[in-house]
This record gives sequence, C-alpha cells and structure tokens, in this order.
Amino acid sequence: MLEWIFDFFDRMLRRLQSRMGIRNTSLRVSPLSGPDGTSISIRIRGALAHDPITITIGPGSTGVAADIYGESLTMDRIAGFPPESAVLITVIIGTGANDQTRQATFHVTG
Repeated sequence: MLEWIFDFFDRMLRRLQSRMGIRNTSLRVSPLSGPDGTSISIRIRGALAHDPITITIGPGSTGVAADIYGESLTMDRIAGFPPESAVLITVIIGTGANDQTRQATFHVTG
C-alpha cells in the first residue's frame, strides 16, 4: 500500500516538474550483465512530457518519446557483442542546448 502512495506522489511531482519545464532525469537499465542476446529494459524518468529520447546501444540507436508523465520504458536486446565486453548505453533526453545525457554500461558475460 505504501509503495502505491509513494508512486502516486512521485508521478504527481514529476508531472508538476514537467509542466514547469524542469527535467530531473534518471536512467535504469536492467539487467546490467548477461550473455550476448540478453533482453534489457531501459527506463527513463523525469523527462518533460513528450520529450524526444534517443537511445544508443553500441553503434545503433532508437528514437522514442516520453509519456505525459515524462517516463519511458523500452525493451531492447544486447546482440552482436563479444564475451567479456562492456557495452555503453547512452540516452539523450530532449533536444538542443537543454538536452540531458545519461549513460549505463552493460557487461557481456562469457
């Protein structure tokens, strides 16, 4: 029950920040390691409503958009990387001079 209340107020705060034009972004990638071919979830929070989001994994990139709460949940796959390599995941939220960049590293296991 407490988790639901926390989520409700967190969403309301983020929506208010979005209406005020304040970005307070965070990136969560799960899992952070696994064999080549692993499916990952990429969660972005704290963007402005409908912000464009560019997700780059290695050489490829994908474009998505934040919802009205400034959040995005995307599924992707780590594929084509050798064992024991580190794959940089870069997320650019927004466009122009006020964009924000967040990064995470996925470790490919043997």
